[in-house]
Amino acid sequence: GKRAMTFISRLPTWRFDCHVNRRLVPAKIMLFWVYMANSFFFPFAFLILREAGLSALQIGTIAAIRPFVGIVSMPAWGFVADRFGAQKAVLLLNIICAVTLRLSLLAVTENQIMLVVFLLLSDVFGSAVEPSM
Repeated sequence: GKRAMTFISRLPTWRFDCHVNRRLVPAKIMLFWVYMANSFFFPFAFLILREAGLSALQIGTIAAIRPFVGIVSMPAWGFVADRFGAQKAVLLLNIICAVTLRLSLLAVTENQIMLVVFLLLSDVFGSAVEPSM
């Protein structure tokens, strides 16, 4: 009776206050599609390298280098954006270049060097949008 009522009355009440900043909706939609595309692409990136004829050691080396590329390029893009006061332009440039380079990976599968260069360059540009994977 009374004991149960006091326990229930002490439970926190949950309110779901949802406020959507309408100016950020296009950016949120764009980031949704970027992350969704990456979730489809990156699990197969190393299979693409394997099909191109790279050895397991070479693929492992590339996988180890990719996070360091992001560690170096993320602050560099932040510096460039802050230095020139063009955060939106730098972000848009990075997104366009990363998407173009990642799509180009599918076209250069015969040339191992170009494949690796495009993959690492896509990480350089993509690091402004997402952490290295």
